Amino acid sequence: MTRKTISVEEAQRDFAGMLRDVSTRGDSFVVELHGEPVAEVVPVGVSERSGQKRRELFALMDKAAANAGLSPEEADRVAEEAVTAVRAERARR
Repeated sequence: MTRKTISVEEAQRDFAGMLRDVSTRGDSFVVELHGEPVAEVVPVGVSERSGQKRRELFALMDKAAANAGLSPEEADRVAEEAVTAVRAERARR
C-alpha cells in the first residue's frame, strides 16, 4: 500500500488504472492541480474509518463541552485550537 502524488492530467490519462491500484493494492493518490493538492482517492475502507473516527471525535468534543459548561462558540474555539495543534504535529513528522 503506497501513497502517490499525481497531476490531474495523469489521473485523467489512466483513471481506470488508478482505481485498479486503489482497489487491489490499497494505494491512495493525491491529485494535484497546478502543483497544489486538490483531492485524494483512497480505498473506501479508509474513508469509512476516517468518517467513523471523525464522528467519534465530535461526539467526544460535544460531551466534553457539555461537561465543561462551554458555549457553542467557546467549544468551537477549543476545537479549532485542537485541530491546529494536531495538524502542526503531523507537519513536523
